[in-house]
Amino acid sequence: MHVSCLCPDGIWTPMLHDRLDDPGAVASFTGSMLAAQRVAARVIRLARRPRPVVSLPRWRGAQVRLLDALPRLAVALTPLVRAAGRAGQRRQRRRSAPPDRR
Repeated sequence: MHVSCLCPDGIWTPMLHDRLDDPGAVASFTGSMLAAQRVAARVIRLARRPRPVVSLPRWRGAQVRLLDALPRLAVALTPLVRAAGRAGQRRQRRRSAPPDRR
């Protein structure tokens, strides 16, 4: 038996639709907003070829490991990460706005 862990970035599902204006949800918008189909396809690949931990996208795993190894840097970058999250929320809000509101 194998155990695998898939760690995806934010997945654009109804769970996040209502969080576009939530300051407490900025971390979910700091990276890529993934389609549920992309994550599902990766789950299928992972089931066929198990691996202990897989990040989606791959660069996010490297980023998290680096910041985990350098906690002072992670704390220092917090304002930038929050700003990136707010920008991601705005970007996603524009993308998901009805055509007449654009």
